[in-house]
Parts: sequence; structure tokens; C-alpha cells
Amino acid sequence: MKYGSKVVTLNYPNASDTFPAGINKWGTIVGGYQLPGSIYTHGFEYKNGKFRSINFPGAVSTGIMAINDNGVMVGFEFNGTGVYESFRLHNGTFTMIKNPKATGSTDVHDINNNGTMVGDYFLGVDPQSFIYINGAFKDINVPNPQPVANVDGINDHNKITGQVYTSDGSSGFIAHCQ
Repeated sequence: MKYGSKVVTLNYPNASDTFPAGINKWGTIVGGYQLPGSIYTHGFEYKNGKFRSINFPGAVSTGIMAINDNGVMVGFEFNGTGVYESFRLHNGTFTMIKNPKATGSTDVHDINNNGTMVGDYFLGVDPQSFIYINGAFKDINVPNPQPVANVDGINDHNKITGQVYTSDGSSGFIAHCQ
């Protein structure tokens, strides 16, 4: 699709790879980057033409997945053992996001301006989609998600987007969560 006449390349300084993942209405971009020769990622924020590296304390890998218009970010961290876990970053404070039902990782993919988050948590190898609203996790059950469904985005009206993967391929869906 072509909407404008200008494409700008975004590369974190001295990185071998840069992965932008989210942008808010103010143009602040978040994502991750890798340094040459490393398998680990570091998170970044790109604001007003300047990069800022973001690393979860004690983690070997950090990535930022989304940022809302209030500057609240969600991302993941990996400490080198166990599984990747998600966090919320607001005003310099990291808060872990872990679904109590998860036997594996909890992966937050997006956050809206109300602070509602969506993503997936794992029961063994099987993902279960969720919405985290008003401090509580609620499962999102997609009809016939044989065998897998993932939720990726949410807007300020709690409309969500995701994919359903079947033996015939994949298809997207839109739903409204309350």
C-alpha cells in the first residue's frame, strides 16, 4: 500500500538488526534491536529523532511490543533461564505481567490508552488468548480455533484483532471484548 511519498529507514545505531513494533499518535516508535554477533535483543524507544535503549533489569533479552498515547509500553524480557515474560513500563517502573493460569510464558502484544492489554499465555505448548482489563485476566475464546488462535491488537473501544490458524491455513478476526 502506498499512502505517502516518503519512506524512512529506521536503524538503531551500530545494530545489525532493528525491529520496530509499535507507534503511538505522537510518533514515538518502540521495538527491539540486536548488536552484531549477538542472539539477544534490546528494547528501544525512538522519540523526537533520538533513540533510547530499554533493558529490563537483569535480563539478557528485552523487546518492546507496543506503546500507547500516554507513553505506557509493554514488552518482554528473558533472563537466560525459563521462559520469556511480559512487563508494563510506565514512568521508568517495570511491572511484570503474568497470567496466574500460565504454565509457560505470558506474552502481552498490545496496550490501549485505557491500559487494557491483550496477548496470549501458554498452557504447556498451547496458547490461550487473553484480555487484561481492570487488573484481571479474562480468557478470549475464539470460536473453533482449531488448533491455535492469537490476539495481537486492541484499540480504545476494546476491539481486538488476531489470527486463527487451522490445518487449512490462517485467517484474521476482529472481536469486541467487554
